Amino acid sequence: MRFCSHDRGSPACALAQESMEHYLTKLQLAHAIRAAGWYAELEVRAPDGSWRADVMASSADGARRTAWEAQLCL
Repeated sequence: MRFCSHDRGSPACALAQESMEHYLTKLQLAHAIRAAGWYAELEVRAPDGSWRADVMASSADGARRTAWEAQLCL
């Protein structure tokens, strides 16, 4: 289930450029996921390009996947 995304139709989306804080938040998520024994990849896209997860977590056996979206409150 996708909760939020950038407006693909807007060429001037103010949030399209990733901040250092956003990138570091994604790294922290990936570190916590890996510490829990799961695999983590940054910026994973759907095969058809319809969505992109900031961090994709996969269970060690590959049976489960969870997409994580890093959000910063301004």
